[in-house]
Amino acid sequence: MPAVSQPPLRALLLVIAVAVTLLGIDNAFGGIATLGWQSPAEFVAITDPRAYAIRDSHIRFIAGIWLAIGLVFALSALFLDRMRLVVVTFCGLIFVGGLLRFTQGDVGLLLTGDLLPSLVLELVLFPLVALWTIRGMSPHRP
Repeated sequence: MPAVSQPPLRALLLVIAVAVTLLGIDNAFGGIATLGWQSPAEFVAITDPRAYAIRDSHIRFIAGIWLAIGLVFALSALFLDRMRLVVVTFCGLIFVGGLLRFTQGDVGLLLTGDLLPSLVLELVLFPLVALWTIRGMSPHRP
């Protein structure tokens, strides 16, 4: 794509960065129960505090990775020419994550208003962002 498409792509990457970073913060600092930014946090009953604490720690770790991914998307909005391959890679990772939602086995749940927006973003928006980013790469650029 010609350079004129860079400002809209950079703006979209910045929007993605903010959304992903906020989701990461919600779970990194709130754990399994979250900070309640996405939904009410009173959805879990702890029957084994030690097992919960271990799983909560894992969720916080994974959310920290998600937060870092958001920060990398922010950097990519600023340094797009240098980070195109990173953007494509992260979009691919998010696409794979979206596909793995189907391993839950309840497709009906995925099609509800609670999950369908995320699924559409993961399986449609992120591949389109990757394609847009790839089209902007010159043949001599990695």
